Amino acid sequence: HGGAAAVLDGLKTFDSAVLRVAGKNGAPDRTQELPAGLFEMTVDGGGKLKTYCIDLHNPTQDQAKYLETPWAETSLGGNRNAGKIRWILQHSYPQVDDLAALADAAGTGPLTERTAAAGTQVAIWRYSDDADVTASDKQAEKLADWLERSARGTKEPRASLTLEPAAVAGRAGE
Repeated sequence: HGGAAAVLDGLKTFDSAVLRVAGKNGAPDRTQELPAGLFEMTVDGGGKLKTYCIDLHNPTQDQAKYLETPWAETSLGGNRNAGKIRWILQHSYPQVDDLAALADAAGTGPLTERTAAAGTQVAIWRYSDDADVTASDKQAEKLADWLERSARGTKEPRASLTLEPAAVAGRAGE
């Protein structure tokens, strides 16, 4: 399929969030505090990229190799909100790195890299996992709410790297 390969270096820019899980069979709801933010990856061949989680209930594996794949081969394949997640990624931190402008657009008050990353992750989880999750920081929560309300469906991006044609034949050195 083409696409990048990278090794996960871990969660680098984050704050906290609270996940609420409904109790079953009359049990009370429970809450869990968890980190929310940006992961950093080292791309094969050099470079770094930042990414968010789209599968809250399956933990990432530090130092594992991840491959860029089409949505259909991920949990986004059957998610009708995949395009909204992409919109969030395109309209929030770090794609929008002017935090004052982002805060102004969202009406949040001051944002830091950590709170912007947490608010963005919370908004993504609301669409990727249909999670009842809230950012711990007030400004991050306002950002998450704004992103969730503002998100519009967009199309799947093309792979970042493709080879065409997919196969080529020839003699070595020619």
